[in-house]
Amino acid sequence: MGDHHRAPTREPTIDPRDEVDVSIAQQGSSPVRLLLVEDHEIVLQGLQRLLSDTDSVEVVASARALSEAWLALQRCEVDVALVDIGLPDGSGLDLCRHIAEAHPAVRTIVLSAHADSHTICSAIEAGASGFLSKGGGLDGLLAALQTPPDGGFTLEPDLQGGLMEVVWMRSLRLPDLTRPEEDVFFSLADGLSDREIAGRLHLSAGTVRNLVSSMLRKLELQSRTQAALLAARLQRPARLDARRGATPQSPVTDVTSISVSPASTAGRTFRTP
Repeated sequence: MGDHHRAPTREPTIDPRDEVDVSIAQQGSSPVRLLLVEDHEIVLQGLQRLLSDTDSVEVVASARALSEAWLALQRCEVDVALVDIGLPDGSGLDLCRHIAEAHPAVRTIVLSAHADSHTICSAIEAGASGFLSKGGGLDGLLAALQTPPDGGFTLEPDLQGGLMEVVWMRSLRLPDLTRPEEDVFFSLADGLSDREIAGRLHLSAGTVRNLVSSMLRKLELQSRTQAALLAARLQRPARLDARRGATPQSPVTDVTSISVSPASTAGRTFRTP
């Protein structure tokens, strides 16, 4: 049979729009590049093992201290940093602040065993994009890691209770007190010891004692009891104003604009994973 009867082979035509669609699809399906910052080896290995079984997340680096995290951010392309607060050479909140300033495209999510409202509020002020408890599940973790940059502040529903009260409480401004002194001052209203305040604020007990002394001196108070009573009285108007919808005067930061509702507002919003 003569080959001269065979129809000429035609090169397939490719619509440029198809190439664009393919590239977009590939980009959208790429895994989230994750930096793990955790000083407890068992927790770190557990997270690596859990996340290795998913296609949506790629652990590109892990760090056990702030110094290792700085280096990883310089060497690796990172989309999200999952950060523990208590690190051997500093606070994970300092890392959140550094990333917010030096690497604004990187989202930071705090993963901590200390899931009280004061700690969450501190994470928000440090520029974190979310806060998760170490007691949470894998589904919530994966959802938080894949939240888009404009997806608001990711927070588990169980952690939202009481947070707005703390936000409004911290919107009060006491003359001449630094933020650490202010945090210690309001913690006294809960009847906490220096060691308990240190655990809440992630400071050393010695630092807390120094802050209490300087706070008492600035407020011209004679004892911790006087400071605790004053802090308790100052907290009550904040709670009442929050319920009435009043706007406090002299807000410390834009944290007072946070909304617990899923709807977007002028401030930051919470997103539940």
